[in-house]
Amino acid sequence: MNIQKLDSYERLFFHTQICVCSPKHASTKKGMVINMQKKLFSTIIYISILVLILSGCKNKEVSVDNEESSTPVASALPTLPPNASSTPVPSEESTGKILQGSMEFEGYVRTYEYYLPSTYNSKTPIPAILCFHGLGSNAYGQQLLTGFNQVAEEKGFIVIYPESTFIDTDETTDDGSDFSWGKQWNAGYENLQFTAGVDDVGFISSLIDKLTTELNLDEKRIYATGASNGAVFTQLLALELSDKIAAVASVIGALAEAPSKEVKPLRPISVLLIMSDTDPIMPFDGLPDTFLSADQTVSYWIKQNKISTTCESSYLPQTVEGDSTKIKCDKYVGGEYDTSVVFYTVEGGGHTWPGGLAYASEAEVGKVSYQINASQVIWEFFKDITLPDFSSNK
Repeated sequence: MNIQKLDSYERLFFHTQICVCSPKHASTKKGMVINMQKKLFSTIIYISILVLILSGCKNKEVSVDNEESSTPVASALPTLPPNASSTPVPSEESTGKILQGSMEFEGYVRTYEYYLPSTYNSKTPIPAILCFHGLGSNAYGQQLLTGFNQVAEEKGFIVIYPESTFIDTDETTDDGSDFSWGKQWNAGYENLQFTAGVDDVGFISSLIDKLTTELNLDEKRIYATGASNGAVFTQLLALELSDKIAAVASVIGALAEAPSKEVKPLRPISVLLIMSDTDPIMPFDGLPDTFLSADQTVSYWIKQNKISTTCESSYLPQTVEGDSTKIKCDKYVGGEYDTSVVFYTVEGGGHTWPGGLAYASEAEVGKVSYQINASQVIWEFFKDITLPDFSSNK
């Protein structure tokens, strides 16, 4: 399906996942988020359609538990145009299943979707990736954005797409349009979920336990990744849940400042970071009192893993014609428990998932780089990492 021909309601759906700041921060950070919303939500009709879609998805997810979706994978997830064929968005060759489930946790009904590859055998332990959506998005949107299901089908792992809570709010942007500020992760910085005390780390810990039993997950090979607000949350999990998560990958999301100062990591953990130097939503240089800069985030994880600051640095070949973005890769290796930190800088990229869906215009969120396929890169980073045996010597 040509992205330019996506229905207007579907394109609007993708717009909702691009921001990470709370309304309170929006009023103090030079109007960054407010200006973005003025561009993205210009009509009341579009907003009404968005609300109907999100509420419809929510109702569908809560009503089932480990139930197979009646929609085939290929028809549920659109593909990118031929000139962006390097993207891993699921195609007609995907023959696995998208399943849905729910569980109660601390007064909330928490929902999730997950992809089972066609090679899945419940008698054999299987690795899994937890993949977290951004603000205003959901499990379905994250599947469309990343195309992780196709990679899971090809490589033989499960992808789990948890849903954040939704907290109703009357907040609006300066131009009066509504926005789903209420759907996001408590990622350790001030937002609605943080203020409400939503224990998202606890939810993910319980979800891992539940699905490990139900699906026979390989307990040594459970990983986490996410985009935007979901990426910030992924790094919080690296701090607080590394006894269950073997490694993390964060895309277009830095480490929140408060946890970097207040939370002591459970252990060294391998971290992959992908950030764009011209990201208009998550500033590469950070956001004071909220997010560390890209360089500060890298330095934090290097220090925590006790890795030398000397790195192997290189530019990847530009293989996609007409794509002006460049990819710089910095690798820091040799940390405790054989940990590493790998940092991909997307030069000229936007608040986008490399190799993924162009969910909004370039003017709104910046360029999508097709020089790498982030989902494939992430799996290659994860696949040989296992949870350390803490009873052994480092």
